[in-house]
Amino acid sequence: MKIRHIVSAVCGAILKLATLIILGMTLYRGAIMAYDYGYRVFTEPAVALGEGRNVTVAITADMTAMEIGKMFADKGLVRDANLFVAQYLLSEYRADTGPGIYELNTSMTAEEIMEAMAKAFLEAAKRKEAEAAETGSAQIQDGETNAAGREDGGEAAAKGEEAGSEDTRDNGSDTGAGNEYAGENPE
Repeated sequence: MKIRHIVSAVCGAILKLATLIILGMTLYRGAIMAYDYGYRVFTEPAVALGEGRNVTVAITADMTAMEIGKMFADKGLVRDANLFVAQYLLSEYRADTGPGIYELNTSMTAEEIMEAMAKAFLEAAKRKEAEAAETGSAQIQDGETNAAGREDGGEAAAKGEEAGSEDTRDNGSDTGAGNEYAGENPE
């Protein structure tokens, strides 16, 4: 019986030691893989060296970072979609990118891709604001011209509209037509 206990104790110790060695090796390999992946997040080179090729991509507002990464990987802009997602989430350009059609190149790094997208997106937003401002100022100028073009009849009509809204309030009408107080709770 003593020999059985000794053999089982030795086998148990060998099994525990083997388990610890396997666990240690797994942790070591995992740490090396994590380090390499983390290193690639910040140092991943471009897919193509030299000139590369131009690729047009369309990004919609409902696309996730993973969908964008998969599309970029399919088009040859990045090697690893998951790596691009990590780069995108850690990027300073994340808040400055949005939907649009972008002309990118396979010789760009992920950082350069995001920078180009942010620059194009911000330029498009500025253009839209400028167009809206021009359209808005043109509408205001048209409105001023119309108001200035009115003579006494136009002013009288404006006064009549004001009087009509006062009459509506005086009549106790709840329709709210012409009533600047419609929808408010007078307390």
